[in-house]
Amino acid sequence: MVVTNQLFDQLQELVPDLSIRPAVGDRIVGLSWHTWDLAASQPAEYPPEGEPEGYIWDRAHEPDVAAAMDAMSELLMPVVDCTYREVDPDDPDSKMDVVVPDAKLPLWFRTRAEWGDFIVAEPIYGWLRQNVQQWLTFKPFDYKIA
Repeated sequence: MVVTNQLFDQLQELVPDLSIRPAVGDRIVGLSWHTWDLAASQPAEYPPEGEPEGYIWDRAHEPDVAAAMDAMSELLMPVVDCTYREVDPDDPDSKMDVVVPDAKLPLWFRTRAEWGDFIVAEPIYGWLRQNVQQWLTFKPFDYKIA
Protein backbone atom coordinates (compact mmCIF):
# COMPACT_ATOMS: atom_id res chain seq x y z
CA MET A 1 0.00 0.00 0.00
CA VAL A 2 1.45 3.33 -1.08
CA VAL A 3 0.58 6.48 0.84
CA THR A 4 1.70 10.08 0.95
CA ASN A 5 4.19 10.81 3.68
CA GLN A 6 1.64 13.21 5.18
CA LEU A 7 -0.90 10.38 5.48
CA PHE A 8 1.78 8.11 6.96
CA ASP A 9 2.48 10.68 9.69
CA GLN A 10 -1.22 10.63 10.60
CA LEU A 11 -1.36 6.82 10.56
CA GLN A 12 1.76 6.54 12.69
CA GLU A 13 0.04 8.52 15.45
CA LEU A 14 -2.58 5.75 15.53
CA VAL A 15 -0.23 2.80 14.93
CA PRO A 16 3.27 3.75 16.17
CA ASP A 17 4.96 0.55 14.95
CA LEU A 18 4.13 1.15 11.26
CA SER A 19 7.16 1.67 9.08
CA ILE A 20 7.72 2.75 5.49
CA ARG A 21 10.22 2.75 2.68
CA PRO A 22 10.33 5.32 -0.12
CA ALA A 23 8.21 4.40 -3.14
CA VAL A 24 10.09 4.23 -6.42
CA GLY A 25 8.38 6.30 -9.10
CA ASP A 26 9.84 4.69 -12.23
CA ARG A 27 6.61 5.20 -14.16
CA ILE A 28 4.36 8.06 -13.19
CA VAL A 29 1.61 9.08 -15.59
CA GLY A 30 -1.06 11.73 -15.58
CA LEU A 31 -4.38 9.95 -15.12
CA SER A 32 -7.39 12.07 -14.19
CA TRP A 33 -9.19 9.22 -12.42
CA HIS A 34 -10.80 11.71 -10.03
CA THR A 35 -12.95 12.91 -12.94
CA TRP A 36 -14.29 9.43 -13.75
CA ASP A 37 -17.93 8.60 -13.10
CA LEU A 38 -17.50 6.10 -10.27
CA ALA A 39 -21.21 5.25 -10.42
CA ALA A 40 -20.99 4.15 -14.07
CA SER A 41 -21.38 0.44 -14.74
CA GLN A 42 -18.34 0.50 -17.06
CA PRO A 43 -15.32 2.81 -17.34
CA ALA A 44 -15.40 5.23 -20.26
CA GLU A 45 -12.01 3.87 -21.35
CA TYR A 46 -10.31 0.51 -20.91
CA PRO A 47 -6.58 -0.15 -21.36
CA PRO A 48 -5.83 -2.09 -24.57
CA GLU A 49 -5.18 -5.36 -22.70
CA GLY A 50 -8.16 -4.81 -20.40
CA GLU A 51 -6.13 -5.07 -17.19
CA PRO A 52 -6.09 -2.18 -14.67
CA GLU A 53 -2.27 -2.07 -14.72
CA GLY A 54 -2.55 -0.98 -18.34
CA TYR A 55 -3.70 2.47 -17.26
CA ILE A 56 -0.09 2.93 -16.09
CA TRP A 57 2.08 0.51 -18.05
CA ASP A 58 0.61 1.41 -21.45
CA ARG A 59 1.62 5.06 -21.04
CA ALA A 60 5.03 6.72 -21.04
CA HIS A 61 6.59 8.07 -17.84
CA GLU A 62 5.82 11.77 -17.35
CA PRO A 63 8.64 13.46 -15.37
CA ASP A 64 6.67 16.71 -14.93
CA VAL A 65 3.77 14.82 -13.33
CA ALA A 66 6.20 12.93 -11.08
CA ALA A 67 7.86 16.18 -9.98
CA ALA A 68 4.48 17.66 -9.01
CA MET A 69 3.51 14.71 -6.77
CA ASP A 70 3.75 14.59 -3.00
CA ALA A 71 6.45 12.29 -1.60
CA MET A 72 5.12 8.74 -1.45
CA SER A 73 6.12 5.70 0.59
CA GLU A 74 5.15 2.05 0.83
CA LEU A 75 3.65 0.98 4.13
CA LEU A 76 5.56 -1.99 5.52
CA MET A 77 3.24 -4.04 7.65
CA PRO A 78 3.81 -7.20 9.58
CA VAL A 79 2.71 -10.36 7.79
CA VAL A 80 0.65 -12.85 9.77
CA ASP A 81 0.29 -16.13 7.93
CA CYS A 82 -3.46 -16.69 7.80
CA THR A 83 -5.70 -19.02 5.91
CA TYR A 84 -9.05 -17.73 4.82
CA ARG A 85 -12.00 -18.44 2.61
CA GLU A 86 -15.03 -16.55 1.50
CA VAL A 87 -18.19 -17.90 3.08
CA ASP A 88 -20.03 -17.41 -0.23
CA PRO A 89 -17.55 -16.95 -3.13
CA ASP A 90 -20.40 -15.91 -5.46
CA ASP A 91 -21.39 -13.00 -3.20
CA PRO A 92 -18.80 -10.18 -3.18
CA ASP A 93 -20.34 -8.81 0.03
CA SER A 94 -20.23 -12.09 1.95
CA LYS A 95 -18.14 -12.41 5.09
CA MET A 96 -14.84 -14.24 5.19
CA ASP A 97 -13.63 -16.86 7.62
CA VAL A 98 -10.04 -16.09 8.64
CA VAL A 99 -7.91 -18.52 10.64
CA VAL A 100 -5.18 -16.68 12.53
CA PRO A 101 -2.25 -18.48 14.17
CA ASP A 102 -2.36 -16.62 17.48
CA ALA A 103 -4.70 -14.53 19.60
CA LYS A 104 -2.11 -11.73 19.89
CA LEU A 105 -2.16 -9.84 16.61
CA PRO A 106 -0.81 -6.50 15.39
CA LEU A 107 -3.37 -3.71 14.97
CA TRP A 108 -2.81 -3.74 11.20
CA PHE A 109 -1.28 -6.60 9.21
CA ARG A 110 -1.21 -8.44 5.91
CA THR A 111 -2.36 -12.01 5.52
CA ARG A 112 0.40 -12.84 3.01
CA ALA A 113 3.60 -11.16 1.87
CA GLU A 114 2.36 -10.85 -1.73
CA TRP A 115 -1.22 -10.11 -2.68
CA GLY A 116 -2.39 -10.52 0.90
CA ASP A 117 -5.37 -8.78 2.37
CA PHE A 118 -4.95 -6.03 4.94
CA ILE A 119 -6.64 -6.68 8.26
CA VAL A 120 -7.17 -3.85 10.71
CA ALA A 121 -8.38 -3.63 14.29
CA GLU A 122 -11.51 -1.64 15.10
CA PRO A 123 -9.88 1.70 16.01
CA ILE A 124 -7.91 1.75 12.76
CA TYR A 125 -10.95 0.65 10.76
CA GLY A 126 -12.92 3.58 12.16
CA TRP A 127 -10.13 6.04 11.33
CA LEU A 128 -9.73 4.69 7.79
CA ARG A 129 -13.48 4.84 7.17
CA GLN A 130 -13.58 8.42 8.40
CA ASN A 131 -10.51 9.66 6.52
CA VAL A 132 -9.85 7.59 3.39
CA GLN A 133 -12.92 5.43 2.79
CA GLN A 134 -13.29 6.58 -0.83
CA TRP A 135 -10.06 4.77 -1.75
CA LEU A 136 -10.59 1.53 0.16
CA THR A 137 -12.98 -1.41 0.17
CA PHE A 138 -13.88 -2.96 3.50
CA LYS A 139 -15.16 -6.49 3.96
CA PRO A 140 -16.32 -7.95 7.27
CA PHE A 141 -14.92 -11.28 8.43
CA ASP A 142 -15.08 -13.74 11.27
CA TYR A 143 -11.86 -15.13 12.64
CA LYS A 144 -10.84 -18.28 14.42
CA ILE A 145 -7.61 -18.95 16.29
CA ALA A 146 -5.71 -21.97 15.02
